[in-house]
Amino acid sequence: MIKSRLTEIVRTFALSCILAAGDALASTMEFPSMDEYPHMPYVVKNPGAQYAGDTRMFQGIPSIEAAPNGRLWATWYGGGTGESLENYVLLATSGDDGRTWSKPVMVIDPPFRASEPALWLDPGGTLWFMFNLFPIRSAVDDRLTMEKKFKDIRAYNHFMGANTFVGCQLWVMTTDTPDRGEPVWSEPRLVAMETHNMNKPTVLSDGTWVWPSSPLKSPRGLPVRPLYSNNNGKSFFYKGAVPVPPQTRNADEYQITERKDKSLWLLNRMKYGIGESFSTDGGTTWTEMAPSQIAHITSRFYITRLQSGKLLLVKHGAIKSNVGRSQLMAFLSDDDGNNWTGGLVIDERNDLSYPDGTQAKDGRIYIIYDYQRHREKEILMATFTEEDVAAGKVVSEKTRFRQIVNKATARNPRHDKVPATADFILNTGGETPQGDTAVSAISAPLAKGDRPTVKASATVITDKVSEGATLFADRIYAWNRPPAAFEDLQFIRMPMDKAGSVMFETSGIVYVATPSPNLPGGADLNPFSNEAALIKQGFRKSDMPGFCIFGQAKRDVVSVFQKTVSAGEQVRIKKWAVIIF
Repeated sequence: MIKSRLTEIVRTFALSCILAAGDALASTMEFPSMDEYPHMPYVVKNPGAQYAGDTRMFQGIPSIEAAPNGRLWATWYGGGTGESLENYVLLATSGDDGRTWSKPVMVIDPPFRASEPALWLDPGGTLWFMFNLFPIRSAVDDRLTMEKKFKDIRAYNHFMGANTFVGCQLWVMTTDTPDRGEPVWSEPRLVAMETHNMNKPTVLSDGTWVWPSSPLKSPRGLPVRPLYSNNNGKSFFYKGAVPVPPQTRNADEYQITERKDKSLWLLNRMKYGIGESFSTDGGTTWTEMAPSQIAHITSRFYITRLQSGKLLLVKHGAIKSNVGRSQLMAFLSDDDGNNWTGGLVIDERNDLSYPDGTQAKDGRIYIIYDYQRHREKEILMATFTEEDVAAGKVVSEKTRFRQIVNKATARNPRHDKVPATADFILNTGGETPQGDTAVSAISAPLAKGDRPTVKASATVITDKVSEGATLFADRIYAWNRPPAAFEDLQFIRMPMDKAGSVMFETSGIVYVATPSPNLPGGADLNPFSNEAALIKQGFRKSDMPGFCIFGQAKRDVVSVFQKTVSAGEQVRIKKWAVIIF
């Protein structure tokens, strides 16, 4: 028995390597035996109090689908204080058009991370519940925690032996009765190893299903390659890989649209926003990923073809604007994405993300998204019509916004009130820090004076300094409690990972918060300090004590530099700093 299992593991691993190398473009995926995974994926069909909203400190990344009779289903994941091995997937339903929602009716909670779920109603009326498991990440994160979740060390060792080379796994459960509040679900089915899916499949005009799967951040750097099925999901196979430049590759949260000329249009989350690739041979070959004409933050978007034949796109901000994770809007295209019209604002606030959607049988559109995953912890829904999107405003009576699907209420420790002082954050016991975080002879008292004005541009996003405000255009990090000296000031929300500059039209005091390069003892914990570059631009370090601008880690401690800028002067920063004025 042991030898047989080992042979199966080796064979499965060898198959994944062959597919990764591109030598078996049309090979049918072999499904690993369920006997090899006796502990997976831990389906909890009657979730208890441990999964109640008052226990969750983090949740987000939702998906939504409508049954033929209008019953709605929603899924998302939570658990822990952020993305971690403590994550689990939740499923809920609504029988009154989303006005009220059930408590979680099912949970996927293995002894490692479960996340990025998706829901999809196939053409035959079967509801697919998809979720991803990440055993290899958790295996190196916290062995002791994992061992406790297993019944005995023998079970744990068996699991590790079977998953040593597995980066992620795609699992599904299905039901043919999604109209019911308590449908009959299939047993969990392992679709593929070393692959991940979080968006809805596309059904091509010839009936082929295309699943937007990828190895995500595989430890072996496997390529982006969709999964295909020509027998309604009974089996799957790969075709060609999508060429994605490694220097701009991000999380591979892509979606595929079939255009009217039968070509495939793949839009992918990239470091620069949204990239695109095309295939004219059904996915056997793809063009190299390149920037699309749609500006966007590095985050998920949603695109689908409506019953009218038009494309619906839900993204942050206008088509040509990158506004960070704010201003969720919907647009229409009747020429396969060459031009976009409308522009319905779904939610104008900051810290919104990861829209997914569906169109019900009656034509209504449902969009689900998350709001402040660590603070408000809300899963929200909007419903509207194609006419609302075209008009760019509400014109129908069926429109609703900010409908709560689920709200978690447990306090996340990363938002606990903490003193904004270096002594507390650095745990120095009250001693004066030495090194670059110390208040030295070159420091100056925090200056006060006129506030300058910023030259407006499409890339300059300003916001009020306030607890919970999103700091960066490409990250969801939020302000901890700001120092009192920054009350009533503004900051510029720039990308964390890119260099940039801001021009000031009038003179005034400008502050820049950037990581302190060295902590007590000279330990170099953060290579991203702008200190040297700021000094070259004439900035001077203030005597404000170092504080954690976000998070609670030592590497997030910032020092504040200041300067009186002149009219027309530019301030240049690189990864990473925050400009305050």
